Amino acid sequence: YGNTNIRSTKKVTLIFFHFFFIIMVSVKSQWPSENGLRVGALNVCDIFNDGKLENVSFLLDNNGNHIHIMGITESRCFTEEHVNRCNIPNYDVEASLSVSYANDTINKVGILVYIHSDVAYKRCTELEHPDIECIWLKVKYHNISFLIGQLYRNGTYDNAWFTRFEYMMDK
Repeated sequence: YGNTNIRSTKKVTLIFFHFFFIIMVSVKSQWPSENGLRVGALNVCDIFNDGKLENVSFLLDNNGNHIHIMGITESRCFTEEHVNRCNIPNYDVEASLSVSYANDTINKVGILVYIHSDVAYKRCTELEHPDIECIWLKVKYHNISFLIGQLYRNGTYDNAWFTRFEYMMDK
């Protein structure tokens, strides 16, 4: 369940999804279907607590019908050492570590993106803004190439964040 905001600019139509959901996994059925690219996003609020990394691994497998790309926010992964602890078999993990306020662990939440080994991708750091926690990927799936981004906006940020966001989107 959620709401969607759509905003058009000169170069791109942006669709923002705000989801609040409970995931129920049943061993009797697989979701979503076997066709198509399966992409998700999840806010974990510290991946190292309460077995959350194991839960993310279980979710990614989805009873053998794996999620292709999963964005994780509020991971609390701030260093390469943290990211190395987050490895999951059959997945590459990309992390947002180069944000300009990297020493500010109060506002920085840590973003991870898990990409299944079946998916060809390239990290597009040239599209990432130094003051926004984000990860941009150029994905190629079934001979179709497209950009996919994972970003996080802390509720305490001011309107300058939106100015930086628009600048990033105009690249």
